[in-house]
Amino acid sequence: MRRNLRVPLLRAVFVLAGALAGGQKAAQAGESRLRPNVLFIAVDDMNCDLGCYGHPIVQSPNIDRLAARGVRFDRAYCQFPLCSPSRASLMTGLRPSTTRVYDLSYDFRDGLPDVVTLPQLFRRQGYFAARVGKIYHYGNPGGIGTNGLDDPASWEVVVNPRGRDRDEEHLLTNYTPSRGLGSSLSFLAAEGTDEEQTDGKVALEAIRLMEEHREQPFFIAAGFYRPHCPYIAPKRYFDLYPLEKIPMPQVSKEEVQAVPDAATASTRPWPWFGVTAEQAREAKRAYYAAISFVDAQIGKLLDALDRLGLAERTTIVFWSDHGYLLGEHGLWMKQSLFEESARAPLIFAGYGVRAAGRACPRPVEFVDIYPTLADLAGLEPPPGLEGASLRPLLEDPSRPWGRPAFTQVQRGGSPGYSVRTERWRYTEWDEGRRGRELYDHSSDPFERRNLAADPAYASVVEELRREVRRNWPRIVEGGKASPRAPWRFFAFCMDTHDAKKRSLAEQAQLLRELGYDGAGHLWLEGLDERVRTLEAAGIKLVQVYLRASLDPAQPKYDESLKDALPLIGKHGASIALLVTGGKPSDRSLDARAVAIAQEIADLAAPHGVAVALYPHKGDWLERVEDAIRVAQLAGRRNLGVMFNLCHWLATDDDANLKAVLEKAAPHLFAVSIHGADRSAEIRAGTGRWIQPLGQGSFDVRALLEILSEIGYRGPVGLQCYGLEGDAREHLSRSAVAWRKLVKSLKR
Repeated sequence: MRRNLRVPLLRAVFVLAGALAGGQKAAQAGESRLRPNVLFIAVDDMNCDLGCYGHPIVQSPNIDRLAARGVRFDRAYCQFPLCSPSRASLMTGLRPSTTRVYDLSYDFRDGLPDVVTLPQLFRRQGYFAARVGKIYHYGNPGGIGTNGLDDPASWEVVVNPRGRDRDEEHLLTNYTPSRGLGSSLSFLAAEGTDEEQTDGKVALEAIRLMEEHREQPFFIAAGFYRPHCPYIAPKRYFDLYPLEKIPMPQVSKEEVQAVPDAATASTRPWPWFGVTAEQAREAKRAYYAAISFVDAQIGKLLDALDRLGLAERTTIVFWSDHGYLLGEHGLWMKQSLFEESARAPLIFAGYGVRAAGRACPRPVEFVDIYPTLADLAGLEPPPGLEGASLRPLLEDPSRPWGRPAFTQVQRGGSPGYSVRTERWRYTEWDEGRRGRELYDHSSDPFERRNLAADPAYASVVEELRREVRRNWPRIVEGGKASPRAPWRFFAFCMDTHDAKKRSLAEQAQLLRELGYDGAGHLWLEGLDERVRTLEAAGIKLVQVYLRASLDPAQPKYDESLKDALPLIGKHGASIALLVTGGKPSDRSLDARAVAIAQEIADLAAPHGVAVALYPHKGDWLERVEDAIRVAQLAGRRNLGVMFNLCHWLATDDDANLKAVLEKAAPHLFAVSIHGADRSAEIRAGTGRWIQPLGQGSFDVRALLEILSEIGYRGPVGLQCYGLEGDAREHLSRSAVAWRKLVKSLKR
């Protein structure tokens, strides 16, 4: 009986075990098939002075709760403590000596045109990839509201918010007025709400994108601008930090004399850019207020993830581009190889993070972020990435790692190289010719005792020197920036004919967020209101339409022009002059056309206003050649020609483009472009005249190449009206396409 009972029992056990194993494999297979979202949260110039990193004063409850849901890396190091080099390295997964980005102007695509960036990898796999705010380098604060040094290939949609902080810089307290605002000790306890600040808008726009794309896998990057200086936050965040509670580190000349000069060269005059201890204390308080302000915006993102039911299938990564010194060693800000500058906060949470609520003590690098996110999403990364996936540490933060972290800076034409292990930091300047540093973090966590010259540590120095040579076998020079495109890119015209019926103020803000340099305006009516609306959004008026008539029975032009010219001139705008009232290109009317054009140009000249003759299909002034002829006959320096792609295609059948532009070059004041098909396709009924930039068979890049060759430096307008659907969609696509075209020209 026992034998008879045992066989079915064993079979039952095996069946149950197989079912459990099969269920586990099925669960794993289901997990592997899931395409997790990525919420990519970046902050600017934030160090590890956070509650979750043990700081006793700073209030960061939302970053703290993110850390409680994920793994906090206590020894995470950037590759280069400066905005653009660090961000380019992180986004490409390549070290700065590979990207050759050492400054704030060189574009990694100039040297690596085909590199696949982190969001680009996700985008190629069908993800919706979007950026709000600062991910690649921006001038901060000057570049707020623009595209900065963005990478068009990385994103499907970009949003460039701009808040009242940009308009209130005149209210700043600035203790270093000789320095630019982007490197100043300046601050403002602002009036108003969080949502009025640029970073408040970053949070709202990122949430909107999550809501709109919740049904598809997304890679949404939310790039905050604070706590980068100037330190601006609503007043209530300053109230969190009584000034008398803000400690300042002790500094001594003896400590500085024990290190190479290059180690402290990032702050001149030393210490603290020459400000007093009390002024430095005020600046530090403002920096902490800005941290708490950004923390509150990050909390909104986390709340939205929970509300939308996305938290379980979204990997969240939070990072700062580098650390930040607040008086330690007498230094301020970044571009140093001390711990406070090289170390930065890094937190992974959500999907794929198994060890929630734990801290990892292993040294990790920002080049590890790219392969980690690819690994968690099950994507095959491109070959040649220079970091390693942190997935093992997300499962067990205490497991052995065995990889040091490397950070570099430039001091003039020579490099500083630093290697960080769990115990040691070793730094050498110009391969040791300008000095060395060695710090034992087991006994000197604040790096105040340089042991590099102590014979007792010679073997440690030699071992770490070999690590430096392994990572930097030779000195690599940084890249040199290519000339930027000389053209202002504006929306032509402001009225987007939006399907969502946005107000003028909403349209202007939309153009600002998407990075347009300005806007045009149809006709003179309502000009005052348009200008006020544009000013409120921080965007420039570039061009105004005016119609002249050659018909003696009609007024020559709108008499309100005389009253409008001071306003047009004040804003540096020009006039696009259409000429009607006769058979297209009828030369018998040349004399009257020239006389009217001269009259308008003479009225505009005292106000510094240029007038561009605008060829328009069906008008008397129909062809570019007509405009050139009138401009030459009129002989007025402020009277020139506009090239409009749409109307040129309609009249010239896209023939002889280069010849036309070369002839127009001496008189060319304005250009407008858009996506389009070639004339033959349009006439055959298979093409369209006006499309978002980047679409259609007509080669817009060739047009821009000709503009470069002839030395054109005026504005380029996007003809954006007449398109169906939501203006945000097609304006965003056109903005991305524009940046891609410009970057392709630089190569």
